[in-house]
Amino acid sequence: MENSSISLVRRGDALKSLGVSANHYKSLVSAGLMPPMIKRGTFAFLADYEITAINRAKIRGASDDEIKRIVADIVSARRV
Repeated sequence: MENSSISLVRRGDALKSLGVSANHYKSLVSAGLMPPMIKRGTFAFLADYEITAINRAKIRGASDDEIKRIVADIVSARRV
């Protein structure tokens, strides 16, 4: 069994890491360009690897369609 850990990053820190405001993030989620936050009680999070995947795609100049596929993969992997 693989011994890896997943860190959850709170909403405010996740938004800073992604370089977006809360309002812009909501519009990106609506457009399929960001995954929705993971909600636990009154808190919202993103997994650290999700932030990394989105930022890497942006850095390499991925198109919106490529980012949408990455986001779809992220959301799909959450259901497993």
